[in-house]
Amino acid sequence: QPSSDGFNTFLISRFAGEHVRVVLSGLGGDEVFQGYRVFKDLLNVKRFDAVASPRMKNLCATAIEKIPGLSSVAYRTGYSLLRHGSRTGTALYQAYRELDSSVAARRVLHFDIRSKMVHHDVAVWAKLNAIFGTELDTLNAFSKAELAFYVPGILARDTDAASMAATIEVRVPFLDVRFVERVVSLPSGYKCWRGQKTNKPLLVEAFKDVLPADVTAGQKKGFEMPVGFWLKSDFKDQLQRLKDCDWLDQQEIVELCDALHENPREYRKVWSLLVLAEWIE
Repeated sequence: QPSSDGFNTFLISRFAGEHVRVVLSGLGGDEVFQGYRVFKDLLNVKRFDAVASPRMKNLCATAIEKIPGLSSVAYRTGYSLLRHGSRTGTALYQAYRELDSSVAARRVLHFDIRSKMVHHDVAVWAKLNAIFGTELDTLNAFSKAELAFYVPGILARDTDAASMAATIEVRVPFLDVRFVERVVSLPSGYKCWRGQKTNKPLLVEAFKDVLPADVTAGQKKGFEMPVGFWLKSDFKDQLQRLKDCDWLDQQEIVELCDALHENPREYRKVWSLLVLAEWIE
């Protein structure tokens, strides 16, 4: 099973394996306690929904897509989800996670390949529609969707593989079933609100007598490797081989590689295709 994520987990597992055999992980904390940036963005979108029509939202989406620099402004101000126009519910989550495989196929796969593809998305959409059809709290619906797909399909799977490669056992207390069911059932207003002083405030409040102040007052930090810069400087041969893959649309790949050289932080599509190419080989 190819994965373009989890490299950071592999490195930290290998480091931990030099000292211990069992470790605790905070995996699931952001999904359960709504610590990701997307949850704050959803609050802004809900606020915008109160005054904006679908037409206005679609105009915003077009502007964010076509006006240089506006996308980064929308991201910095917490309105980046407006790039998805008037989508709501399942459609908004689908756009946010780029789950539409037909769109991805049209953009990167060779015509002969994509014309023969059969889509097996029915089960995915049925699950998402069930979540967003029964959970009226938008933030909680996103939380449940992340726990249904992103956690088991990527985070937990990659953690399992990376830790086994390092011969350690990773335990994930935040994914205890009873614990998850309890916290996810709480209204999102208990977990995320505008102007909150800390990330995951409900969790911080629960452990304020245990955690040191520099943790409870600290800002959320990403755990990302400089993969794009590595690709640009050290993976020239692999990128060239990617351009020669007969199952990819060469024009699209050339454009993706050119964009990578201009902005190495936008590396995920190229990296994902490199991993897929290695897996196929």
